[in-house]
Amino acid sequence: MRITVLRQLAQGLMHHDKDAGTETLDELRRIKWFLWHGNTYRAREAIDDLLLDLEALDSRYPNLRKFGIVRLTGG
Repeated sequence: MRITVLRQLAQGLMHHDKDAGTETLDELRRIKWFLWHGNTYRAREAIDDLLLDLEALDSRYPNLRKFGIVRLTGG
């Protein structure tokens, strides 16, 4: 899944949980920056951290499960 689509999902999350949506958007920006600069190791760490944070998140946002299903790594 592309970063743009993940960003749109995170923006939808902001309507249900502003803090979680903002943190998710910030983390996606970090991941994009790491990838743009060729730092795949740090990008992978950030992806794993984001997935853990999203799995622990308790929200009624219906598209939240899409983050986990696609696994941010191409799924």
